[in-house]
Amino acid sequence: VGGRVQTRAGNFLQDDIGQGYDFIWMANILHSHSDAQCQFLIGKAAKALVPGGQLAVVDFFLNDDGYTPLSAALFGVHMLAVTAAGRAYKHSEVADWMQAAGFSPPELRRINENSSFLIGTKQK
Repeated sequence: VGGRVQTRAGNFLQDDIGQGYDFIWMANILHSHSDAQCQFLIGKAAKALVPGGQLAVVDFFLNDDGYTPLSAALFGVHMLAVTAAGRAYKHSEVADWMQAAGFSPPELRRINENSSFLIGTKQK
């Protein structure tokens, strides 16, 4: 798939990520950043995607209760201790940010009991 998949080196908070993408995979990034930085990154991805392009956000998402699954809750405590503003986010928070950035209501898909991802399509 080397001819169909591209990677790009750089600092995603500072560098231009380009445009015209069909798909962006944002894996295990949000938990290290503040709410504002997360919203900025999702917005940046939205601008980089073509209409109909998809964003998949993988992380250790909390349920709406804010404390399950236990592994995500414990990971969130760890992020609070080792980052300036990171934490575990509820999947509904990230879904709201994605919709605010112009994505369709994202679908939550479970990878396993500890990890999941949201996938949304950029509206035209």
